[in-house]
Amino acid sequence: MAKYVKKVGGRPYQNYSEETLKKAVMELKTKKITFRDAEKKYRISKSTLQRKVNNKNTMKVGRPNTLSEKDEENLVKGICLSSKWGFPFTSMDIRLLVQQFLNKNGFKEKRFTNNLPGYEWFKHFLDRHKSILSERLAENIKRSRAEINHESIKKYFEHLKNSLAGVSANLIINYDETNITDDPGKAKIITRRGCKHPERILDSSKSSVSVMFAGTASGYLLPPYVVYKAENLYDSWTEGGPKGTRYNRSKSGWFDGVLFEDWFNKLILPYYKKFPADIPKAMIGDNLASHISLAVIEKCKEYNIRFILLPPNSTHLCQPLDVAFFRPLKIHWRKTLLAYKNKHRGSIPKTEFPRVFKNALDRLNIDNCASKNLISGFKATGIYPLDENMVLCKIPTLSRHLNESISTSEDTGTSWCETFENFLSESRVKETSNLRKNLRKKLSVQPGKSITSKADLSDEEDFDINQPSTSSLNAVSNTPSTLKSRKMVKSLSTQEFSVSGFCKGDFVVARLLYNVNTSKEGIKKFYAQIEDIDENSDPIQLKLKYLKQSVGSRDIYTFPLIENIGYVTVDQISDIVYPGVFKRNRYKFPSTD
Repeated sequence: MAKYVKKVGGRPYQNYSEETLKKAVMELKTKKITFRDAEKKYRISKSTLQRKVNNKNTMKVGRPNTLSEKDEENLVKGICLSSKWGFPFTSMDIRLLVQQFLNKNGFKEKRFTNNLPGYEWFKHFLDRHKSILSERLAENIKRSRAEINHESIKKYFEHLKNSLAGVSANLIINYDETNITDDPGKAKIITRRGCKHPERILDSSKSSVSVMFAGTASGYLLPPYVVYKAENLYDSWTEGGPKGTRYNRSKSGWFDGVLFEDWFNKLILPYYKKFPADIPKAMIGDNLASHISLAVIEKCKEYNIRFILLPPNSTHLCQPLDVAFFRPLKIHWRKTLLAYKNKHRGSIPKTEFPRVFKNALDRLNIDNCASKNLISGFKATGIYPLDENMVLCKIPTLSRHLNESISTSEDTGTSWCETFENFLSESRVKETSNLRKNLRKKLSVQPGKSITSKADLSDEEDFDINQPSTSSLNAVSNTPSTLKSRKMVKSLSTQEFSVSGFCKGDFVVARLLYNVNTSKEGIKKFYAQIEDIDENSDPIQLKLKYLKQSVGSRDIYTFPLIENIGYVTVDQISDIVYPGVFKRNRYKFPSTD
């Protein structure tokens, strides 16, 4: 954005707020103050006050805006609605949207190149509507989460209403697993202006500890269940933590079926057993496979516990712990971790984790905030008190909301509706296809060697394949030929070694000396195609184009990109073969043994 420098001696423009001007005009209209006194008190020129009191020259200074006040109002509503719908606009999107609107209505703005507003226009537009709009960093959510619709949520609440019938708030438990990391996160610092890479010396790592939390709709937080990533568990890893915390370990560092059963038996069942067995109880959680166990379900039936699962991909809307508890917990955890790392070096050891974790929970429990967050989470997810509208209001429907939000009293209102719908359908709501996983084959690569893709293979030997080297055969250029496929081998006896037995394009097996004048010298068989027959030479020679073994296959052969050409005599041919033809000029040869 350009920075304008005011000319020396230029006319002074408004350097007061609208509220100050309104207050001065009100006092003048009620005759509580004179114009000269108002000028001294509010530092607004006398002529300006006179014009405002008499409603003269009320238009703004400078050239009128490109869009009318009504158009900008509709644009702001559409931007807010699109953001709520999950497709927020960037600055470039808004500029393109305005360009599309101007073109659609036949407007030609000389200040814009091809009717496309510049970045300065966008900054002034934000400044005019700063009470409503602001630039923020967006959080990405998966498309599977965005696919949650009104129908699935309504169906979920229909079942939930029956499942929670007669269950009191202190017997409705929500459980979820979260990750406690060894990273305090980024922070804003004060540094020299123009510094491109501000750094802070602070040890952090990607290690983490998994913790299972559970809380009731009445605000009671059950003891956590900590899972370390380790094969063994040591006593020092369990000392100094929150009261009643259980500790365990797993190879992955996350919950599995065994740990889930142990968590249920050691923490959930003892809590439920405090209440009469005939009273209905409810336990709500996500449908993660590691959070479901047949043994747990059987015990739920035995103790009159209703095991309720949330809809898939809906934890950001329907999980009380996700909605209102984990974020403040992570904030206090990062603050506590930062205080620890300012005094200690390296990653936080498992022996210190329980104490630091306890300090974070103690911070969260100040003024009973943990209990309040739990109650707020159950309310925000519509579980207790039961209210499906608490979730449905967070799932917008564009077509209905667009017509309700944007005024259509004028022709431009209808144009804005159409512009938003077209822009979203063309630029935002495109159908996407799931990527198919192609079948893959394990490659056997010799130690120290590298490979390339099949399409880029040359005559370099990536694998141990039957292929003659150009050092033992003469290399000349030639054009390839094709042959119809037949699946058979014709063996030739010594009497059949004549030129009449071969044709151009035949596939043959050549027996050649390999690794001449070396300790590995021997005779090997090679597949090749006859390119030409030189009947004038003595003895008669055949011009062959050799094939190489295809990557990852024993019986599939192909011609290398760099042709391997050689000459042999008739007596060096042992067989005529008729291979099967595959795609991309690949050939399958039968056994010649």
